[in-house]
Amino acid sequence: MAALFQLDTSVLYFGPRLASGVGYSQRKFLLWPALMYRVVAPEVRPRLVNILQKAVLGMCRAGITFPPRIGEKLKIHEDLATLILSELLQRGLIKPDGMPTLAGNEVFEDETLDMRPPVTGHVFQDPWSGDLWPRFVKRLDYAELDRRENGFPDLILGTKGKPRRERAFMCRPLDSSLPSAPDVRQILRATQRHKTALRNSESFEVADEDEHLDLDSGPVLERISLVDDSPTPVFLSTFIYLAENDHTGDWHVCDPFGLGESPVLRRAVERELAFAPMLRETVESLIGASLDAQVEKQR
Repeated sequence: MAALFQLDTSVLYFGPRLASGVGYSQRKFLLWPALMYRVVAPEVRPRLVNILQKAVLGMCRAGITFPPRIGEKLKIHEDLATLILSELLQRGLIKPDGMPTLAGNEVFEDETLDMRPPVTGHVFQDPWSGDLWPRFVKRLDYAELDRRENGFPDLILGTKGKPRRERAFMCRPLDSSLPSAPDVRQILRATQRHKTALRNSESFEVADEDEHLDLDSGPVLERISLVDDSPTPVFLSTFIYLAENDHTGDWHVCDPFGLGESPVLRRAVERELAFAPMLRETVESLIGASLDAQVEKQR
């Protein structure tokens, strides 16, 4: 795999950033490897209703519009059922008599039957484990780089009138084997988890109804396919950082796709520390101490 990931391999920049209200005191950029596949899959967009709103809307479609009856069917308090009905009414998804509007029927079918139109986009595979990132991207944004003859490239960020250079560590896999191409169920799961992350505006590691997705849903799976037979190696731009006003010295990793902190990528970086001395040096230079000493201090 070392032959795939070279110093001149394309680098993607999707604007890694932390969640609103979260800052960092220091950071160092990483270029993290991924195998990119072009696929056709249902378009990713945030959910229009949450799981309880969807359930109540389903009751209304079945003609059950009385709050106590809805509460009995869904095992929720009738006051909560009344509140959700009020929310659906304010959004124009149900009529005053509780029956769904045309918009309400469309939202329910879109959320339940997954009738989003298929589009061409890209998914990204971990080159070591073969797992897919829980992301689906339609548009590719390439980073502007200053490639040096020796060493890793610098990222050129900022604006054209006021550019800034960021030194970035490039993590290159040494394994010569390639994981298997993702199947349609893995692609479906990646798109669903991306949708979950957009709704929560935070890490994709959030348990909700998407974790119980029916991955054997024939009509949905039939609309998913691989366009590329072989992957394109790319690097994803992200950074490790120390959180602002956090005096523990612990470090974190930002999601390359702009959705806050990424615990999954943090674990991936930790996994590679034992095999990449320069990566370890990069992390230690950020925290200003050896990782062994940090672990001992935390103990």
